[in-house]
Amino acid sequence: MSDTFALLPLLRRWWWALLLGALLAGGAALFVTSHMSPEYKGEAKFIVGPINANADDLGASGSLARTYSELAADRPVLRYAIDRAGSDLTVKELQKSLTATANDITRILTITVLDDSARKAANLANAIGARLRKLSRADADQNASRITQFADSAPVAGLTPRQREQVVTAARALLGETSAGRITVVQSAVPEGPADRGTLLMVIIAMLAGAMVAAIVVLFRESSGQGIDDEALLEELSGVTQLGRVDAPRGRNWRRSLPAWTAPGTTEAEKYGLLAFKLGYLESNESPGSLVLLDPKEGHTSGIVAGNLAAAISQAGWRVLIVDANTTGQGLTSMFRLEGSRGYTDLLASSDPGEVDGAIHRLMLGTDDPLCLLPRGGTRSPVDIDVDGVRWLLERLEEIADVVLVSAPPPHRVPAGLMWARVAKRTLLVLDEGRTSRAEAKNTLQSLAVADANVIGAALAQRRPLAELVGRLRGASSTPPHRVDAEDEPRAPVGPRDHRPS
Repeated sequence: MSDTFALLPLLRRWWWALLLGALLAGGAALFVTSHMSPEYKGEAKFIVGPINANADDLGASGSLARTYSELAADRPVLRYAIDRAGSDLTVKELQKSLTATANDITRILTITVLDDSARKAANLANAIGARLRKLSRADADQNASRITQFADSAPVAGLTPRQREQVVTAARALLGETSAGRITVVQSAVPEGPADRGTLLMVIIAMLAGAMVAAIVVLFRESSGQGIDDEALLEELSGVTQLGRVDAPRGRNWRRSLPAWTAPGTTEAEKYGLLAFKLGYLESNESPGSLVLLDPKEGHTSGIVAGNLAAAISQAGWRVLIVDANTTGQGLTSMFRLEGSRGYTDLLASSDPGEVDGAIHRLMLGTDDPLCLLPRGGTRSPVDIDVDGVRWLLERLEEIADVVLVSAPPPHRVPAGLMWARVAKRTLLVLDEGRTSRAEAKNTLQSLAVADANVIGAALAQRRPLAELVGRLRGASSTPPHRVDAEDEPRAPVGPRDHRPS
């Protein structure tokens, strides 16, 4: 029972892969079968031996029926059939397209030939049957001739009529009844429509095979990656408390990636509200301060979680500012198409307090308050970045916002991630459920411990592959949210709100 429950998280994460593997394999099988040249079937049926006879004759006829089914695939028989039917097949090709079956009970011999021509398929089946009939008549005639010669021989002819009849009867029993191996046509082959290839069965088998291959790939990935997908496993690994599971669909379509902003009240948004409550942002009259979010991979997932968490915190009345400090990969800056805008790296390079407000972008996402974002910036991160520079910027940002959420770069790529974790009040570790390996999580936590970061817990981010695929397909046509910049129109300076949550 425990093994069954252990498979449930695996199926919940990877059911789409099994379905996709089955659909791809089934589609490929359907494509192949639909584009194959049609085959036509010629089928002829014969009966071996007499219809009515004694048990010995019927048994002999049944045995001969199996012999004829094997003889049908003999090279001389096939060469005769090819010549008679005027076919351009070779003997080997005809052997592959021929099926000869015999039932020793009913003594029915069935000869089936597949060909790209209905007429040739029927002619080949009839020609093979004609050759077998000729061989059966020759064998029967030979036996009859031998018996006649034996009966006319001098020793037998000199016997009395009764003795002569008994001897001839014994000879017939020894050599076989002349009609036991004779073949009679039951049904001649006629040109028919295309043969059924069993397309449905082939598609079903291909789908099962595709699902099995996908399952093998998933199991190999899971066993090699040892991804974290369980709260108990996380706490056993590092002692870090799991604060919640949230959805983090990836892609450039911000509407799908930020459900807490675009679809408040949904299950996905409520998960972020619960996470904000556990972090202490929904029940305190005093702002808990800055929070750094980072993940052990490329930092994309922590950026999505930061954007959704900002929505949940802002609903409590706090002015929230997100800092996209991830200079190594995709993030909120790319999602909102703010590449090249002034931002985080520009401020660190200039150290001019007057440029902070001008670099902040307000993104109207259909809520009462805009999302305040400090983009990644248009310049590369300074080489001489240090803890003092990061602390200076955080202090400037805390002067103009109640809560500062920092989407930090992965600590294994650049040192800025650990610097932000050191100067911020708290750090939240974001793990891709089932994709972040145990080693990655352990190494990240060890690095954070060296940086003296205050890690308050971890959040498991669930990715929805099908939604991500749709988001990527629609990402190019998705218009970015309305952006209000300083040079576009005047605005009030960003500052702390006068009220706090009651």
